[in-house]
Amino acid sequence: MHVCMLTDYFLPHMLGGTEKGVYEISRRLVRKGHQVTVLTLDVQGYERQSQIEGINIYRLPAISITKLIGAQLTVSPFSLPGANRTIRAIHPDIIHAHNLYFNLTAIAPVIKRLNRLPLVTTLHLPKMQYYKLWLDLLIQVYQKTIGRFVVESSDKLIAVSKSVLKHAIEDLKTPPLKIYHIPNGVDTNVYVPSDRKRKRTIITYIGRLIRNKGPQNLVEASADILKAHPEARIYIVGEGSLKDKLMQQVASLRLKDRIIFLGNVSDTLPILQETTIFVRPSLTEGMSLAILEAMACGLPVVASNVEGTVEIIEEGKSGYLVPPADSKALAEAVIFLLDNNKIASQIGENARKKTEKFYNWEQIADQTLKVYLSLA
Repeated sequence: MHVCMLTDYFLPHMLGGTEKGVYEISRRLVRKGHQVTVLTLDVQGYERQSQIEGINIYRLPAISITKLIGAQLTVSPFSLPGANRTIRAIHPDIIHAHNLYFNLTAIAPVIKRLNRLPLVTTLHLPKMQYYKLWLDLLIQVYQKTIGRFVVESSDKLIAVSKSVLKHAIEDLKTPPLKIYHIPNGVDTNVYVPSDRKRKRTIITYIGRLIRNKGPQNLVEASADILKAHPEARIYIVGEGSLKDKLMQQVASLRLKDRIIFLGNVSDTLPILQETTIFVRPSLTEGMSLAILEAMACGLPVVASNVEGTVEIIEEGKSGYLVPPADSKALAEAVIFLLDNNKIASQIGENARKKTEKFYNWEQIADQTLKVYLSLA
């Protein structure tokens, strides 16, 4: 079978959960003897065509407007003719679009009709809320127009979490028999606990530096955390529209030497294996791959009590959950774990076992393939 994946972001840009998920499934499909082509957008000037691990990659020129609107978005004015030319040239058997809010997913129904191909769409996000009136209104309009058009045009849909499944059925009016729940995963052969004793106390955030992911809440909590544990350091990994504001905030707190911005990091494993506690204070989540990777590394995780995350973390057993946007509660949970090494260690062990049991990419690739075969 020849599958064409549509995703606005892909290798070598590998910063978010969607592109990581596409990569992990694609490479496993290739190993199983299938052909995979990834059609993606490009703002960095990469080669228009390349191949990685047997995955054929086609890139369309695009522009990022993330800083302009304060939410991650890349657009390509010529994506429809460019994508259609590529589809006609490669002759796939099926189209698999990722993330309802991506440019390429928005045009997927048109590509489907022009080329008479089955379309599968994976929904990665639950009900979105940025707490900006104009942006939240724009999202609602998009969901009720283009979003529902994509859902209605898709032959099958996949939801990465139960919260996304609920959103699809209740808000996007998806027929229940049309959608499957297939979670994200983690490679537990790669993401493993460190066999070395940690020399330093490090609290790590990995993710896009946008309001929805909550890095601002970690910075707000940092003064209390570092007051209780002066030896600790906080790593913030990622880029995004909030970076300059966050750095100014850190400077005003006089914590520049203790809160370190590492930017984009292609391989986060060494950082995770050096980390003491992982923090993800999101306002909304579909199913965070960053959390799964931290859990697979045997780390205690403090995250927001939001849909998607509550499916991964069992409170007090495989992590700690705090109210979203509650910096005080976030600080208290981190300090508690730093003060109680035995509890933190046990939570990390439980988290590792949970990822091994429930979030295996091989199983997820097989489940995805069954969805394709139901349409073949």
